[in-house]
Amino acid sequence: MARGEIIRKLFQSFSRNEREGFYAAAMELIQEEKSKNHNLLARDLERILQNGHSKALPVSNTLYKNYPEVPKDRETGLSLIDIRPFDLTWDDVVLNQDNLDILQRVTLENRKQEVLEAYGLRPKSKLFILWTSRLLARH
Repeated sequence: MARGEIIRKLFQSFSRNEREGFYAAAMELIQEEKSKNHNLLARDLERILQNGHSKALPVSNTLYKNYPEVPKDRETGLSLIDIRPFDLTWDDVVLNQDNLDILQRVTLENRKQEVLEAYGLRPKSKLFILWTSRLLARH
C-alpha cells in the first residue's frame, strides 16, 4: 500500500479513537520500512508503538491483547482499578557514584542497542560492580 494511504489510515483511526485501526496502520508502516531495509527505523517505531518496552511486538499482536479494557463496576460503570505508570528515576537508586555510573552507562548502551548494531557492536551483557565497605544512606 502507498505510504500516503497508510499515513491517512493512521490519522483517521487516531482522530476516531480507533485503537485497533491505528495499531494495524502503524504495523503496516513498520512492515513497509522493514521491506525497504530501514531496520533501525522499523525497530524504533515498534518500540514507540509499545510504549518503549524493549521486546519487539510480534506482527500478529494487537493492542487489545496487550492492553485489555479496565474492569468496570456493573452498576456504576466506574473503573475497578487505576493503571498508573511505574516511574522510578536514577535518584531512587542507592549506589556509590562509581557503580551508579557503570549502571547508567550499561543502561544507555542497551537503550541505544540499534545504534550499536548498525556499527556491528553489541551492548555489554555483564556488569563489574565495585564493592566498597561504605554504607550509603538515602536522605
